[in-house]
Amino acid sequence: MGAAAVIAAVLVGCLSNNRRAYFSQCSADGECESGTCFEATCPRPCSTADQCGANAVCVQAHCKPRQPRKILFSDDFSDSTFAKWTAFGSPAPAWVALFGGHTGVFDNRGDGMHNRGAVSKATVACPDGCSVEAEVYAGFGNLAGCWSMSSIGLASSAYPDGKGWSEE
Repeated sequence: MGAAAVIAAVLVGCLSNNRRAYFSQCSADGECESGTCFEATCPRPCSTADQCGANAVCVQAHCKPRQPRKILFSDDFSDSTFAKWTAFGSPAPAWVALFGGHTGVFDNRGDGMHNRGAVSKATVACPDGCSVEAEVYAGFGNLAGCWSMSSIGLASSAYPDGKGWSEE
């Protein structure tokens, strides 16, 4: 028997059109793996927000990356002195250690339409828009006739003592 030779060959193929992955910058549909360039980004197709993951949102059937969150002002009300706030009204708002299963609760002791509440000492600037988030507890003691509302928001100018504040 004669000697045998083994020859191995590896073939490597190259893509001539290297497309960009999801959330890469683009200027034309053909630049993206998805085949779509949406708002200068290569999106993943979607029909629900769950398909986009925590760092994106479904907009017009395309996953769009969320902008990184920047917290402009925050308070968990663990400080019973309201150090970040200027309280106003009579009776003045109070700090409650435990209420409704939550620790550190701000109680305005009445409704805001009767000039009771607090204004943050910090000035917040959001020229490009921003979101306001808060937990609000509404409890009713008299179900025969009462109403409840909460107001939280951004004012166009400073109200150091709450004067001049309105729902608008």
